[in-house]
Amino acid sequence: MNFIFSERNWCHGFYALVTEEVWVHYPGCPVLNQLHTITLYPQSPFIYKKDFGRGVKEA
Repeated sequence: MNFIFSERNWCHGFYALVTEEVWVHYPGCPVLNQLHTITLYPQSPFIYKKDFGRGVKEA
């Protein structure tokens, strides 16, 4: 996350929400209790694609 916040500056915020329990679960899918929301600057969708792979590797 440091890469996209500090170095590339296309992400405004990142919020991780954790639930206490999972009410609905589909067979064959992992039981996930987290929701991640990324807030972007208006121009970000036009510039982030070229950085996305590198950002995942550095995360």
